Amino acid sequence: MELYLARHGQTAWNAAGRTQGNADIDLNATGRKDAKLLGETLKDMEFDAVYSSPLKRAYNTAKIALKGRDMDIIIDDRIREMGYGVLEGSSFKEMLDKNKNPKQGTYISEPEKYIPPEGGESFDDVDKRVGSFLSEIVSKYPEDAKVLLFAHGAVNMCMLRHLRKQDVSKMWSSGIQANGEIMKITLDKDGNMTELLKEKNEILITFAVPCYNSEAYMKTCIDSLLVAGAEAEIIIIDDGSTDQTAAIADSYAERFKERVKVIHQENKGHGGAVNTGIRHAKGKYFKVVDSDDWLEVGSLTRLINVLRRFVKERRRVDMVITNYVYEHALDDVPTSKVISYTNCFPEEEVIPWSKTGRFGQGQNLLMHAICYRTRILRESGLMLPEHTFYVDNLYAYIPLPFVKSIYYLNADLYRYFIGREDQSVNESVMIKRIDQQIRVNRLMVEAYKLPDDVKNPKCRKYMVSYLAMISLVTSAMLTISGTEENLKKRDDFFKWFREEHPETYKEIKGVAKGRSATLRGPLGNTAIRIGYKISQKIFKFN
Repeated sequence: MELYLARHGQTAWNAAGRTQGNADIDLNATGRKDAKLLGETLKDMEFDAVYSSPLKRAYNTAKIALKGRDMDIIIDDRIREMGYGVLEGSSFKEMLDKNKNPKQGTYISEPEKYIPPEGGESFDDVDKRVGSFLSEIVSKYPEDAKVLLFAHGAVNMCMLRHLRKQDVSKMWSSGIQANGEIMKITLDKDGNMTELLKEKNEILITFAVPCYNSEAYMKTCIDSLLVAGAEAEIIIIDDGSTDQTAAIADSYAERFKERVKVIHQENKGHGGAVNTGIRHAKGKYFKVVDSDDWLEVGSLTRLINVLRRFVKERRRVDMVITNYVYEHALDDVPTSKVISYTNCFPEEEVIPWSKTGRFGQGQNLLMHAICYRTRILRESGLMLPEHTFYVDNLYAYIPLPFVKSIYYLNADLYRYFIGREDQSVNESVMIKRIDQQIRVNRLMVEAYKLPDDVKNPKCRKYMVSYLAMISLVTSAMLTISGTEENLKKRDDFFKWFREEHPETYKEIKGVAKGRSATLRGPLGNTAIRIGYKISQKIFKFN
């Protein structure tokens, strides 16, 4: 027997990252397109029976996919979606928050520990009803029958786990089925699974997670990435950790063999870890997620849907921009600060640099905002220095002239944790590591001769502004420290910049941030300190 398990098309709640079990939410416009594409996949196949969940999103997917075919759709309540009780409609991120919901937060990462919320179902509850359903199907239809099922993400994976006779801990080992995706399962005469064929999906994105002694927070990061499903590759780079980081990473790789890869290496610093991630990446796109940060579930779902559409439509998009959020989670009153780009880019449109708008203060394209096409990183020859902090500025700068097409998704995706005393962006830590900041700044200056090396005017204008901003940060840290040694380093750096790279120096002096960076004397030093403190208060970047 052949079973075909189809997942319904997208709904508004899918797009928003909301838990959607028994709530009867219908397809949105994208979901109807998903159903039509599914119909194209199925058009040359004949089936002996078609079953659907009673929920609208599954039943209407079936009707659209089978439009024009004389086939009865049998409704069966046993394949409705898993129920989430009082958490129905809440954000998926909220459900997975192990601090707020310790019993439900293990839903993806450790499903064997999942305890349903009030009114919800456990995996065992679902297993009983799908087990009954599958047994009936096997006994009712002949050995050579083809049966098509339209159901849901969790219930389909529960059916797959039931047929594989796997422990609940393996619930998500094959990922999360995408909206509109179909799986073919072959059963023998006794109902045992002999083969599984999934739609061959390209790995859409590689998430590289550099980890060094990250045992206290890395699980939150990795759990947030697992939601991306089977089309996402997660590479955890254990950068010579001496705590339990390596063991935690290995446990994820063992549990999610098809999606999580761990690379253990001698300590090379953040740059060395990112280099390793780029070298091993198989995804069409690439994003770095630091181990103390995380991605928001609903926004991540939207990003995956966008990348999937690019691949299906064979559209070249070199850089996808999303918003990022400064999360001051350790403040007495936790606060968030969103950095968005609605005035810089038209939303959800592929554009060249020439159509970008004006970047305001604080609207720099930091690593947190950027998702590069992996080939762009390789074509640019990006190689970050090892054992050096602040290399994310090189990551966000060097590939830019190679980017020809940009897409902006107005989604608050990256959650940038701020507040640990040992964090690299902490002011006192930055002053302590000021030589590394200077090194990165020098490498940025040396990367391109501006304006000659960057032909696109809009790209060049942004890069000049970004280089001026980094130079201002260097100047501010050296000035704030107040030591004679650091003030001399500041003067030496700008003397080198002016004499060795006069054209580029002239370019940054043409923007306000560049002029501010080179202020001198008591009044100039005071202006730099005051400007830094004002910016710090407004943007809360450390």
